[in-house]
Amino acid sequence: MGLDSVELVMEMEKYFSIQIPDPEAEKITTIQKMVDCVAKHLSVSNNSIELRDAIVDKIQTILIKINLTDKPLNPTAPVFLTLPPKNKSIWQSFINELALIVPKPETMGKSGGTFINNIKTKLSWNPLYDWTEITVEQFASAICARNCATLIDRSAIKNTYEIYVAVTSITVDKIGVDYYEITPEKSFTNDLGVD
Repeated sequence: MGLDSVELVMEMEKYFSIQIPDPEAEKITTIQKMVDCVAKHLSVSNNSIELRDAIVDKIQTILIKINLTDKPLNPTAPVFLTLPPKNKSIWQSFINELALIVPKPETMGKSGGTFINNIKTKLSWNPLYDWTEITVEQFASAICARNCATLIDRSAIKNTYEIYVAVTSITVDKIGVDYYEITPEKSFTNDLGVD
């Protein structure tokens, strides 16, 4: 493990008040493996996703209230078909109603093919996800992770989903990736750039 991965494990240990032995830490290669490791050390086996479901329900209620939909959301459908992040007034209305911090997805377009656009594309950061494919569930998880400090009592972790949310929050904070880049199968080294 490189210095960055050691620091990341130390942040997890500090947050969850646990100790992860080095041989065990060396086997943590993905977000899910980190969640599993922390769950083992905390003796948490409940796999409830009640927090995510509560946020999905709240998203649904708000989208109906601000007249963006009148039918139930499919949790695995792209959320931004209904809630367009490029529409500033709709986006702000949604945030005001939700009363939580909502990470806005990076919506950079593809290069227009001109020389200047090609230079801009090469010099700028591009997200490792397509914002048009972010599901309602992923959106809810990003909101949970961004608001981890207010939504989760870290001294009384109830389930593995709360661990996942905290691991996501710590990972974003420590290595600077986007909330929408984090999914359980993502590798710390290959996908998220940790040494």
